[in-house]
Amino acid sequence: MSIFDFELERITQDLARRVRQAMRAEAIAFAIADEGSTRLRVTHAVGYDDERDALEQRVRTNGLEALAAGRVLMHRTPRGQELTAPMIAPAGLVGVMVVLADDVDSSAILARAERELATIADDGAAAIEHTRHLGRVQHREELEAAAVIATGIANELRNPLFGLSSAAQ
Repeated sequence: MSIFDFELERITQDLARRVRQAMRAEAIAFAIADEGSTRLRVTHAVGYDDERDALEQRVRTNGLEALAAGRVLMHRTPRGQELTAPMIAPAGLVGVMVVLADDVDSSAILARAERELATIADDGAAAIEHTRHLGRVQHREELEAAAVIATGIANELRNPLFGLSSAAQ
């Protein structure tokens, strides 16, 4: 498990806790987009265990629809009302949050739930984007360290080789 995957799990668990505090949710899922892409893959799901394939398809379809609308959308499913919130950062789509809610019967409750989910989704997008940035910085530092080591090894090999070639001449 990479550091990004570990941090992503921590972030999604925190976001799920915030959703449960804001509303009654039967199930919660997060689908994260590959960096620089709109391809969504479910990375965390609670309460959707028995329908993983159907969830993947629904998240892709409803997630892209919510992204195009730029807001939280509600869809009816056989299990109840599902709210889909796009997670968007300045760099683009980060992912989608899906919540199967059982207490959004009135328009006032739905409007409040949409506002709260939008806020949580924005916070999640910022946290995930920050984690990706830190991962890129760490990767760059690792490459720089490898380059320094390779340069040192090349210098250490060059010195004896230079001495041998001088002696041979």
